[in-house]
Parts: sequence; C-alpha cells; structure tokens
Amino acid sequence: MDYAMCIPKSAIKISHQYKILAGIRIHVENKLSHTCIYTQIHWWILMADFWCTNSIFDKLEIIWCRNDAGLAAAELALAVEKHVLESGSIDTVGTVGILELHPGAINSIPSKAHIEIDTRDIDEERRNNVVEKIHQSAIRITETRGVKLSEFSIINQDPPALSSEAVIKAMETATRELNLTSKLMISRAYHDSLFMARVSPMGMIFIPCYKGYSHKPEEFASIQDMSNGVKVLALTLAKLSLE
Repeated sequence: MDYAMCIPKSAIKISHQYKILAGIRIHVENKLSHTCIYTQIHWWILMADFWCTNSIFDKLEIIWCRNDAGLAAAELALAVEKHVLESGSIDTVGTVGILELHPGAINSIPSKAHIEIDTRDIDEERRNNVVEKIHQSAIRITETRGVKLSEFSIINQDPPALSSEAVIKAMETATRELNLTSKLMISRAYHDSLFMARVSPMGMIFIPCYKGYSHKPEEFASIQDMSNGVKVLALTLAKLSLE
C-alpha cells in the first residue's frame, strides 16, 4: 500500500528529511551541509530469466558444447556496465545486485539464471535508451550462447520527485546564517521523501559520512557534522513556520 497517498494533502504543510549522506564525492568535498534538489532519479528495476533445455549437470561436459545460462546472465551484467558507461553521463547508473543460478551446485552447469538490474537516471529518455540497449543485449546473448530468454520485464518503476524551491531557499539561507557551506545535489537513493512529495512540499538535508560508507559497520558521521545538520534543520523549520 502506498501510505503517502492515504494522507490528505491538507493534513501536511511540509515534509523534511535529514540524512547521513553516502557517497565518496561528498566525503572528499567535505561540505558541511547538502541541499537536495531531487529525492530520486528515474528508477527502474528489471528482471531477466535465462534457461536452456540441453544443459548437462556435469563438470566434465566439453566446454564448447555447453549452453550455460549462468554465463549468459554474467554477460548481461557486463552489458549493463557497458551501456551505462556509453551514456557518457555520471547521472546514469546501473547495478546488478541479484544473480541466482539453478541448480546451484559447484559442479553443475546452470540451466536457469535469474538476474535483477537497477537502472537510474535524471533523464528519462536517456534511461529508457539504456534499458532498451540492455534488452537488446539480452536477446543477442540468447543467440550467441544458445539459451532462451524466458522473461525480461520491469518489476518496479517510480518517477523522480523535485524538492520544493521554497524549502531549498530556506535551507540555503539557514546554512549561510550558521556560517556553514553547502551545495545543491541530486540524491540517487530511494527515500521516504519520494512519496511525501506527492502530498506536500518536500526537502532534504544531507551531512557527510566517512568515505561515503553506508549500510555497513564502517559507516560513521562526526558529532560536529550531525550537530551542524540538526541546526540547519531546526533553523529551516523555524523559517518555514513563519510562511
């Protein structure tokens, strides 16, 4: 259920999100506060399934006689990287985070392979172009490797959400008044604010974390950076409350 859509727009005047920011570029730039102009970019999750009927689950099968669904999926993963790089934009990203093989034995030639691909971009047309190239690569791989593409589909997709100009202005003003530095940026992650933007003006404040680490034990943000972020948030909310 999309809970954001269950909230009447009249019930919320503004939504704000405060995040420790993952990303090595932010760590290097060492800005004390970051104002987000997008909460998320055009996002698609794709799924592809390869299978073959004549795979022999035997490590002794002659290598040039094999129809390997696992290698087909691996080749598609490399194609994702290739097409993303060819886009020429740092805002185009593609990630293969799931690759499942069947039967999953060390000495068995995979007869089935399931791969899931995350593609993101701030430009919808460019993103769609990359997705189409990935699809064409999947078709070509079936021909060269003698496997079948049983499914190529979109699991999920969400449009981007823009931060409110009024909220951005308030955040930037608060940052300056606190004698902190900031920059406008795009967030490529999936945040609650994506959905809150559907019911209210929205904005996000990010602070740096060590080496951009996120969702791992090494993740760390200094007390000073966290304190600065909270101060920016508090002053921003105070300013917006007067409007």
